[in-house]
Amino acid sequence: MHILTGGCRCGNFTVTLTLSKAPGEFVARECGCSFCVSRKGRHVSDPAGSVAIAVKDESLWNKHRFGTGTCDFMICTKCDGYMGAVGETPAGLRAVISVWCLDTPDVFTKTAPSDFEGENVESRLARRARNWTPAAVKIG
Repeated sequence: MHILTGGCRCGNFTVTLTLSKAPGEFVARECGCSFCVSRKGRHVSDPAGSVAIAVKDESLWNKHRFGTGTCDFMICTKCDGYMGAVGETPAGLRAVISVWCLDTPDVFTKTAPSDFEGENVESRLARRARNWTPAAVKIG
């Protein structure tokens, strides 16, 4: 297992991402939506790994929902840090993590574009259940 840590600049969010294989073996997805382009969105997930997300002050969590409203984007309102997204799927809580919130984002050397436009809610949730990382969120 490979453990990566990170979070937002002010420390309200902390992220501990446990990967099942070396980070260099993953392909970080570059989303083309306007939000991700504005934040240079590059995301990673590992369905065989896990992610622990801790939020000190939940009132500073901008739980923004886009499009289908099926996940909460993790944006810190204090420092504008962006950690990724978390949401319920048929397989439980899952997350996708922005490599830029990690202390060592450069360990992800492979990237590929991704486009999920046109997915219906059912197929989107099924894809996330298969591909996103099992997540635990702790508040306080």
